[in-house]
Amino acid sequence: MDFLVETRMDEFACLKECLPLADNLDKYLCIKTKINDFEDFEFSADSNLRKTLQKFGHIGWKEMRPLIVGIKCYLTDPDVNTEAYIDILHSDRLKTKTFILESLTVKNEVWYTFKAPLLEAYHTKSWISLSQNISAFTVAILNTPEYVRQKHFTNYFPAGYTSYDLPYDVHNLILVYEDKKGREANPFPEAAPASLFQVMRSL
Repeated sequence: MDFLVETRMDEFACLKECLPLADNLDKYLCIKTKINDFEDFEFSADSNLRKTLQKFGHIGWKEMRPLIVGIKCYLTDPDVNTEAYIDILHSDRLKTKTFILESLTVKNEVWYTFKAPLLEAYHTKSWISLSQNISAFTVAILNTPEYVRQKHFTNYFPAGYTSYDLPYDVHNLILVYEDKKGREANPFPEAAPASLFQVMRSL
């Protein structure tokens, strides 16, 4: 793991405690989504993530950001089509400049950990795009405020933890990834490098 973050207990430091994913699933909110229409072939790190937490998580705990860490897919006919495909995409807010962060070939009911976690960000959008031979999928969400409370057996948010970037508004840092070819995926290249928060070579 090689996150470019400060040495503190933020969302990404918490994530390090919860990997590998397959061995720590009890620490994640794992929600299965059945694909019913065309819109369901995408899962966004903003609107879909918020709706999921509102329904299944503790949406009132906002001291830290939730992270989308991995996925398990259910294929439509796994005996015939044994593989499916997903792309992890990242863009500016208007989706005028889009990067492919990662492309995965997935098998039926197997967990995959993303190269870098996805999270809601003010200046950018990130989302998962699934091929049409996928009938359902489960995302693994590390709801960090909930994880920290469960770790310390308390309903109060303990000291020593802080979000990398709060509150959620125009003053947030710009989230920068590497694309699948190892190049900086920055929708705002004109921004000063000092203003960028980077998630690079995460696994």
